[in-house]
Amino acid sequence: MKEYTVTELGAMFRCTGFSRAPVYAEAKGRYLPIPGGFARLIEGSLGRLPSRIQKRLVRALPLRLLLDVRIVGFR
Repeated sequence: MKEYTVTELGAMFRCTGFSRAPVYAEAKGRYLPIPGGFARLIEGSLGRLPSRIQKRLVRALPLRLLLDVRIVGFR
């Protein structure tokens, strides 16, 4: 199984012809737009930490909401 980062998905969307690909996070059944740069910053920061710490942080609710995102492509 492969879990893609926001950065990887954004690049794939652009390569396949999508003009924009906003990022959405779910909160209480609603999807709210979040800045893609913010999501990339969080992912990049977590990627620099030891895996033991990453796992602990990702289980925390605020980060879980920011990392479980949806990306929608628009042509």
